[in-house]
Amino acid sequence: MVRLENLNQRFNTDRPYQKLCTDISEFRYGNCDINHHIYLSPIMDLFSGAIISYNISSHPNMNCVMKPLKEVIQLVNDLPYRTTIHSDQGAQYQRHF
Repeated sequence: MVRLENLNQRFNTDRPYQKLCTDISEFRYGNCDINHHIYLSPIMDLFSGAIISYNISSHPNMNCVMKPLKEVIQLVNDLPYRTTIHSDQGAQYQRHF
C-alpha cells in the first residue's frame, strides 16, 4: 500500500522504498525569463538517497508530478510493507481525483 503523508521528521529507514520524498524544482536558463524555465519532479528513496523516478516538464502541473508517482507505484506494488511518499503538499499534490 502507498500512502501520501507527512513523515513527522522521521526520515531514516532500514528498508528500500519504505520512505520516499518528492518536490518540484524550477530551473531557469537562457534569458531567465518566463519562457526559459523547466520543472523537475523527482522521487527520492530515503533509504539509499537514490532518485528512483523523475519527470521534466515545461509546466508545474499535476501531470508533471503524476508521471513519476505512477512509475513508483508500479515499482513498490509487491512490497510486503507500506510505502510512504512525503511531499511539501503543494497544489500539484492536493488535487482531488
